[in-house]
Amino acid sequence: MAFERTIPILGISEKLFLEFNAILMIVVTLFIGYGLVFKGKRIDYGRYAPDPKSIFNIIVPGNIAATIITIPSFLIPIYAIWSRGFNVPLVNLSIVLMFVGHYFQRTFIYGLNVRGGKPLPLEMAIGVFAMIAFDGYLQSYYHLFESVQYPRGHMFSLTSILGGMFEYVSGANFFGEIVEWLGFALYAQSLPALAVFIGSASNIGPRAWSHHQDYLQKFKDYPKNRKALIPFVL
Repeated sequence: MAFERTIPILGISEKLFLEFNAILMIVVTLFIGYGLVFKGKRIDYGRYAPDPKSIFNIIVPGNIAATIITIPSFLIPIYAIWSRGFNVPLVNLSIVLMFVGHYFQRTFIYGLNVRGGKPLPLEMAIGVFAMIAFDGYLQSYYHLFESVQYPRGHMFSLTSILGGMFEYVSGANFFGEIVEWLGFALYAQSLPALAVFIGSASNIGPRAWSHHQDYLQKFKDYPKNRKALIPFVL
């Protein structure tokens, strides 16, 4: 059974705090992500970043950053499950384990297999680490401690199928992750889950568009009918 905790320093329920931050995450990511697209700009990180410069004169190698910055959203939900003594409704547990599974892949499969990668200034690495850590707290503590009851059979009510898509879109990997988070949001049916879906789509959706424009400029024979993110549409 879900129960409501309070945040003493704020004097409000933790559920209200988490839902407020979920709304804030939706608004900010939509504004930043698609605001830049409408202005024809992109966020300069990864392949588009200039030579990194840090105000602390510390640069984090790309392969190390890829593992370290995502690990909070793997560890925090695991700790949250343990702190509940594994006394969690099966549906709520499955929601959090979906989130854990994504960050297991990002940290231990993708992260540990990155070869090289663009280095990050320390302050950027810390910022991304903090953002991902908060998302881990938001998803795990909302769905384990503050979530609503889910009806019987909820676990078996949604399915999704995704095949290879690079023939149709330049950002097939981004499309796959957006579909993944859409499924997560539909399954969890909560404001924090919606926030992580919109936040992800607002970040990597414009990224797919940037990659597509880059490919069109670099490769003269790049397929003109291939879309950036959504097959046959965008």
